[in-house]
Amino acid sequence: MKIGVISDTHDYLPQVRKVIDVLNGEELELVIHCGDYVSPFVIKEFSKLKTEIIGVFGNNDGDKRTLLSLAEQIGMKIYNQPHVLVVGESKIMIFHGLGPSAQTREIVYSVAEKGIYDFIFYGHIHQRDLRKFGKTIVVNPGEVFGFLSGKPSLAIIDLDEKEVSFREL
Repeated sequence: MKIGVISDTHDYLPQVRKVIDVLNGEELELVIHCGDYVSPFVIKEFSKLKTEIIGVFGNNDGDKRTLLSLAEQIGMKIYNQPHVLVVGESKIMIFHGLGPSAQTREIVYSVAEKGIYDFIFYGHIHQRDLRKFGKTIVVNPGEVFGFLSGKPSLAIIDLDEKEVSFREL
């Protein structure tokens, strides 16, 4: 089962449209957004995805009521972080992040070391990250926005094979 993981779209519609095209070119069961949509208008773009999308709120998501309302209209679910779900045989934690990058990594890696989840997907730091802690695979897909890293990206994960690949936009 393949899924797409994205984060930190930050209202940048040209990149959001590119990421949707890339994701629609894959045979995905689900897309996960790790937060920081920012303004509600960006949610409407996700209606163009050919697959289900769920996500968590990030620290820059202001008008949560309208974000939730628009998400509901397109069949998207947005949760407070962290959110735990089971997809196929995989137990997944979705997290955006808190505070400085080092603090976010410390939280994520500490949880990963406990071995509770098969995957932890997170955002916030705008940098790709792929690490394994025992059975837990930690993935930050990088940022769709692209302004901080200069390398907009997303991740495609094969949950069954436990394979992760990054795609630059």
